[in-house]
Amino acid sequence: MPADFAPNTFLPDDEPTAVAVLRASTPRHLVTVASELARCGLLDIELTLTTPDIEEVWGELRSEVPGIRLGIGSVRTAEDVARANELATDFIVTPVCDSLLLDVLADQQTPFVPGALTPSEIARCMQAGAHAVKVFPAVTVGPQYFTQVLAPMPDARLMPSGGIDAAAIPRWITAGAIAVSLGGALTADSLETGDVTELSRRATFVMQQLRPDPQ
Repeated sequence: MPADFAPNTFLPDDEPTAVAVLRASTPRHLVTVASELARCGLLDIELTLTTPDIEEVWGELRSEVPGIRLGIGSVRTAEDVARANELATDFIVTPVCDSLLLDVLADQQTPFVPGALTPSEIARCMQAGAHAVKVFPAVTVGPQYFTQVLAPMPDARLMPSGGIDAAAIPRWITAGAIAVSLGGALTADSLETGDVTELSRRATFVMQQLRPDPQ
């Protein structure tokens, strides 16, 4: 984790935000897409370990897209955690809450957001010191699930991930989400083509959903 990274600026309690998940078959357009997302105001960027050769563009992302918080997702093993920290990632995201993986994450300094679905899994992540919990796949439960979970667990910091529709962002925030995780619904084919015209429109819409104009 970079020395100038302040964990309390990542997924703050008082300002709902979005984490843009960049999962691609090639790292070729990662910098172009991340640059456009940052220009539109989306500053939390998650690269995934399922994207090949992300190390090749990591330094370029740091230098060409200043101001973003650059994280690593799809982390599933202790080796993955070490790989992420070798890059000085700003945050780590996992799809699971495996007990051994949580132990490894709890024993390092980088903010981590493990994946969970049930209340017991969410509680396990919180007890391990998770910065927030990624509820995944959130499309299978809907915003009303957050309302139910947060009633007895109001201190849980939850972020829905998996199949999130940008138009539904206000419903997730109202239900108690501190952030939303957006992947293919946001990036679509931009990571394969490098064309960011429609990406810009979608990213702007996401920002409008996160920061609606006061009536």
